[in-house]
Amino acid sequence: MTPYDDDVRDVPQTTKLGDLTRALDRVAEVLAAGSSVPGSGWRCQSVYSHVAHALAHLQVWMAERSVDNLDHALVRAAMALELTLRATADGVRQNEKGD
Repeated sequence: MTPYDDDVRDVPQTTKLGDLTRALDRVAEVLAAGSSVPGSGWRCQSVYSHVAHALAHLQVWMAERSVDNLDHALVRAAMALELTLRATADGVRQNEKGD
């Protein structure tokens, strides 16, 4: 069975944070690499921008199965989620599209 198979009969039915340590390590690596890039102010970008970048990474992953694109998509999705949760906590609505 490969990670791309749909057969999940032998997969545990519950997920814990510890089950995702490799993925979270990759997220940390991507964030660390991005922190050294000048002008990498992800908080200044819109949620829509992060989602668009995540989708672009996923499209490349679908064609190439590149782990680099999958981990970058996860980071962009996490950034979009973080900004959305912050805005929701601040009472800002997220249904307005903008960059």
